[in-house]
Amino acid sequence: MDDKNEASLVNSSSSSSRCGYFNNKCPKGSSSSQLLWRLNIVMGANKEPQHWVTRGQSMEDDYRVIQRIGKGSYGAVWEVTNKTTGKQFACKLMFKKKMHNIHHEARVLAHLGNHPNVTKLVDIYEDKDCLYLIMELCKGGTLLDYVHRSNYIPERDLATICFQITSALLLFKERGLVHADLKLENTLLVSPTELSIKVADFGLSHFCKEGTTIYLSIFSQQYLAYVS
Repeated sequence: MDDKNEASLVNSSSSSSRCGYFNNKCPKGSSSSQLLWRLNIVMGANKEPQHWVTRGQSMEDDYRVIQRIGKGSYGAVWEVTNKTTGKQFACKLMFKKKMHNIHHEARVLAHLGNHPNVTKLVDIYEDKDCLYLIMELCKGGTLLDYVHRSNYIPERDLATICFQITSALLLFKERGLVHADLKLENTLLVSPTELSIKVADFGLSHFCKEGTTIYLSIFSQQYLAYVS
């Protein structure tokens, strides 16, 4: 989808015949049943919802769309503001037609819980075309951005970064998760002024029981080592 078509969807009306990008339509019924419908997709019907609180029926009932801050093959990431609290978040929008298992990342984030070095899932919305993950907003950019804008990185700062990434990896090991796409671009800084690291993007992750082996043909081309 090009930028022109994307912008037209963002500014579209909330007609039920269109995705409307942020004008999602939940299943008919009471507000409580709509909320449980969204949560059960992530948590599973036998688990109690943990940290989601939703007051509206669509994302635009609760959040105001500010600007696009990222784009990928799955869709895009938008900066949004909660209309009640004024707090800023990131909305990761994913197109169903571009992803085989679109609910996987939400399930993983719910499974990982609230860890200081993993991006936090706040809420989830869905319509017939898209899934919307409301997540904490990391304003410091990626770790790759940090490397590019730094002429020199002190050893103490490198140790701080490695400690936080290792802390996240220990959590993954405890929860039986293989990230499978850990790289500079998928490691975020909470703000430009502090070295608070969050591991993100669990779309390619896999669950793996201890003692078993999984074989994955997943890679980022720019990180391949070519051998002649």
